[in-house]
Amino acid sequence: MAEDRFLTPDEIAEILKVKTVTVRSWLNNEEHPLKGAKMGKLWRIEKEDLERYIENQKEGK
Repeated sequence: MAEDRFLTPDEIAEILKVKTVTVRSWLNNEEHPLKGAKMGKLWRIEKEDLERYIENQKEGK
C-alpha cells in the first residue's frame, strides 16, 4: 500500500529518463525543490509531489 504511494530517486530517474544525481539536485534545490521526505539517508517522494513538481516546471514556476 505505502510502497505504491512513494518513489525513490532511482525510480524517478528511471521514469523521467534522467540521472539519479539530477533528481537529488531537484530535492536539494532551495528555490524550486522537489518535495520529499528524508528517512535517515534515504529519500522518499510521494507520487503527487512528483506530479506537482512536473506541472510547476511546465508552468515555469
